[in-house]
Order: sequence, then structure tokens, then C-alpha cells
Amino acid sequence: MRRWVKPTVETIEALPTVIIGFLAGLWLAPWVEAHIASVFLLMVLMPLVLLGLSVCWRMIPRYARRRLPDNAQILVIIPALLLVGMIAVSLGPWIEQIWFGGMRANSLHTSLVLVMTNVMP
Repeated sequence: MRRWVKPTVETIEALPTVIIGFLAGLWLAPWVEAHIASVFLLMVLMPLVLLGLSVCWRMIPRYARRRLPDNAQILVIIPALLLVGMIAVSLGPWIEQIWFGGMRANSLHTSLVLVMTNVMP
């Protein structure tokens, strides 16, 4: 695993943060705007899943944990987080329908207009 992580971190380290921010604004911002409910759901579910996994890991007896390889936690965490991401993206439209009644873009635009008219006379 170190053979993959170290070169990746060094490559990211070489990129200026301005370029990373530009790429995030160019690529990530439109995706987040289109999937805002999924992003919120992901921010709620991910810490809960990590907390649950850590509790489950502590329930494994110490002698059994010692026999596992050092990176065994990662082999459990990464698939669990990928599964949580897939669940959040698939449940996002359903959550959006409940929160906004299918009128997310219109509701957000109306809210922004109301805020702007109250701030700027």
C-alpha cells in the first residue's frame, strides 16, 4: 500500500493549492450542486459508519486482532466507505424529494432571492 500512497501524496504535494482549488471549482462544484442532498447525507452517514466500525473493531478480542495484518483496518474501512458513498448517492434524490418536494433548484433560488432582497435594499 505504501508503494501507491507515497507517490500519490508526493504528486499532490507538488501541485499548488490554486490549481487544486480551480480544478475543484471546475469539476466538483457542479457535481455538488446537482447532488446536494447526497452530499449532506454523506456528511451525516460517513462519521456514523466510521464510529460504528471502530466500535466493532474494538469488540474483536485482542488476541484475534494481533493475528490480523497491520493494514486489516483499511481493508474493512475502504469498502465500507465506498458502500456508504453509493448508498448516499442512490438515496440522495429520494431525500431531495422529501426535503424540497422535487423543487430543489426553484426553492434554493427563491431562498437566495429572499435573502438578497432583505440584505440589499
